[in-house]
Formats: sequence, C-alpha cells, structure tokens
Amino acid sequence: SLEPMRRAMAENLARAQRDVVPVTLFGEAVIGPGAQGGVTARLVLALVAAARAEPALNAWYDGQRQMRRLHDAVHVGIAVDTTHGLYAPVLHHAEALALDEVAPQVSELRQAAEGYRLTEDMQTGATLTLSNFGSLAGTFATPLVIPPQVAILGSGHAHAGVRLDRDNQPVGTVLLPLSLTVDHRVVTGGEAARFLAAVIAALEAASA
Repeated sequence: SLEPMRRAMAENLARAQRDVVPVTLFGEAVIGPGAQGGVTARLVLALVAAARAEPALNAWYDGQRQMRRLHDAVHVGIAVDTTHGLYAPVLHHAEALALDEVAPQVSELRQAAEGYRLTEDMQTGATLTLSNFGSLAGTFATPLVIPPQVAILGSGHAHAGVRLDRDNQPVGTVLLPLSLTVDHRVVTGGEAARFLAAVIAALEAASA
C-alpha cells in the first residue's frame, strides 16, 4: 500500500481533478543572460505583484457553497519534490518580504520537507502555489490547482532564445517558460491573462 505521504498526495490530486475546471495559459518572460540564479525568489515576488494587479487569483473558492474569498495576504505554497513524496510548504506573508529574504526562507522550507520536519502550520494556508519544475526538467506543463486555491503557476527550464529589440533587431536572451493554471469555475480568462501578464512584467522589470 502507499506510504501516508503518497496516499495524501494521491487523494489531493484526485480531488483537484474531480472538483476543478482547469484552464492553462502559457507564456515566457525575458530574464536576461546570466540571470538564472535566484529564479524562485523572483517568481515569489512576481506572484505578489500579480496578486496586487489581479486579486481574483489570490483567492479560495468553496464550490459546494459557491463562495469566494479574496485574500489581502499572499501565502505561497512552494512545491517541493522529495524522495518520500511531494510537499507544498507555505511561505506565509510573501507580500511583506524583500527579495533577499525570500530565498533563505524557501531554503528552510525545502530542508524541513526533505527532513520530515514540516509542522501543520508550515503546510496550511496557501493562497497561491508555485511549482518550479524547471529546476529539474521540462518547459511547459499543466499544473493542477489544489482546492480551495484557484491558481497555480508553473515555471519551466530557462533556455536561450531570441527577442526583437526596439529597432526590430534580433537579440539573444534567456527566456523563462511559464504555465498558469486557474479554476475556470471562478476565474475568467481575462483575469488569468492579466495575472500572467503581471507576472511576466514583474520578472522582466527585475531583470532589466
């Protein structure tokens, strides 16, 4: 039989597949040559900026009661792959953190997950989830939204690419693939597109 962690993972994902109406949008952000380091921290702050621009995705939805709750605070679940299963410890109040504060706290959460040291408080309350699967492999994905959340952002493997500059000349750069899945029961296509655009804008502003 499945270990307790993998059993919980199976139940959560089965519930996500059963209860959510998923739609995934794809995009890429220019992060510039040599900017691959510290991507997770910048993604967290990009989620904070996007939640301010489009609050509809920083929310919980109760499908049975058809009630939506918008959140002012941004609590980011960080998907962590370990040898004993998938965890999503929560970086609470990401909106109150500076860039140099995010990475150490994310590192602590990952170490706690890998060492079986996550408390209940460290695993509850997420209003958005980030899956940086590109640190392992992969370009785009269709990440699953875990209720009561209504959105999850996936980040693929950064790769070399070409964009046109202001003079329409090709310029080499580094592109970060992004996959945003939303629960279409309560999030409109326009809201999702504005949120993804805000994520991209925040990442590119930080890389300028």
